[in-house]
Amino acid sequence: MTEMTTRQPLWDSLTIAPPGRRPGRVGVIGLPAAEFTVSESIKHSPGAGGKDFDRVNALGLALQNHQGSGFERTVRSDTGQRMNPGWLTTRSLVHDPASGRIAAAAHLSHGGLGLPPALDLGAMDGRNLISWREHNGMVYPAGNLYCGSDRSGALVPALMNADVLSVDLWPSSGSMAFFESWGGSLGSVALIDGSGSHRILTFIDGVSGGEEIRFSPDGGWLLLDGGSKAWLVEVATGRWMQAPVENAAWWPLRPATLITVVNEAGGGVPRLYDLSSAEYVGEFPQLHVDGQGDVDPACWGVAVSPAGDELLVGTRAGITAAYQGEHGSRTRAGRVTLATGRGQLVWPIFLDDQGELEREHHEFRWLGPVPQLPVTVGARLAAQLQEPIGQAPEGDPARYGDEAKQSTGMALEHSVQQLQTDLVASDGAYLMPEIVRGLATLQSYGGEHWDVMSEWATRVAVALEPLLSNGSLSARNEDAWRAFCSAVRALNAGSPALIDWAALPWVRD
Repeated sequence: MTEMTTRQPLWDSLTIAPPGRRPGRVGVIGLPAAEFTVSESIKHSPGAGGKDFDRVNALGLALQNHQGSGFERTVRSDTGQRMNPGWLTTRSLVHDPASGRIAAAAHLSHGGLGLPPALDLGAMDGRNLISWREHNGMVYPAGNLYCGSDRSGALVPALMNADVLSVDLWPSSGSMAFFESWGGSLGSVALIDGSGSHRILTFIDGVSGGEEIRFSPDGGWLLLDGGSKAWLVEVATGRWMQAPVENAAWWPLRPATLITVVNEAGGGVPRLYDLSSAEYVGEFPQLHVDGQGDVDPACWGVAVSPAGDELLVGTRAGITAAYQGEHGSRTRAGRVTLATGRGQLVWPIFLDDQGELEREHHEFRWLGPVPQLPVTVGARLAAQLQEPIGQAPEGDPARYGDEAKQSTGMALEHSVQQLQTDLVASDGAYLMPEIVRGLATLQSYGGEHWDVMSEWATRVAVALEPLLSNGSLSARNEDAWRAFCSAVRALNAGSPALIDWAALPWVRD
């Protein structure tokens, strides 16, 4: 990959606070150089108390006291430390310790909106739509693209117009690659470079929504793997092809090589596949995670350590087929030694003695530098590359307009309610990045998505004018609400380019 920049405005604006300014809110500061990370959610398998909202909410509060997070999806390091702030529910996160940069696929948690933690569970499993509807929680909210720095603590949404499911970061260029769902089986592979320029490399039909995206060791290719199907996308051109293997990851010890886990009777078998010669070039012992019992021994979600000696894999080990039949099939992270094929679960399955609170894991990621080995796709495979699909073959560009309107409206409502309660102590800066980014997204859709929100936002801006002119607000509140009013004026004028995105994360000391 030849893309290199000396200045990277996107990251520069997040890493160093302007003089006399600090983040309007702190995301994460000084993240540890973790060995690996895992995205974790907590599932509730009802016991004697059933699905009663108050009982589940009490469990969520107990979880917060026990591990610092409730039912929101959380990315944890190998030591169990939370890598994302509690006001986000985070599906995918990558952290570059050398630069402090963070990219994530996430959305606001209900806790971030001042709402009960049980609603984060209901947002994922559908209870908010059915049995808990009266509590007005979000329903299957879309993931947004976030970027930030653990040097400054700034963490803001960069994109809110699709459902971002997985993200990766190429440190030297500052480029973020991400996988977006557009509904049904349609997805896209997209890139935002260090300058903030956004382009969709290609649309891909046939995705499941569980795919994960990873840069190749040289940064020139992207692997989009969904377990049962995978794709390769060339970064420079957007050309793409269905990969010859799936359930795969980039192998760090040999150029142009993938490691794939082929699930056979008795368990998964790791094999090496050379993209330049289009053939298998190595094999490791069959995998076995302790506690496999009588459930399917298949492994998926493969991630390989920088040294090439260990794997993180998804497994159903640790439960019985009877339990699986009653409560469903969930994935846990297993850590396996490649030389022997033996491994164990990273963490215990349950967080409680009653077996109601069950861990479920997604997106495993080893951290640490890997050799930037070149990736050359041989002629036989290169002949299968297809030209990029630059326009969605089907679907509405505003497919996630309802989700954006819901989350933006809830953030604005919460901030206005706080302001009405206490002009000085309320914290308008806390949710302002989501509010302004959400308004800009809805304005780009136009129509009913924007009309209703524009009318409401304009009323709020008009009501704020006397407060901003008579010194009634604290300095940080004043900065945040001035940014809001300025953004509303720009959007109503059809001039979103006038929004000062670089200034938005910061308020006066």
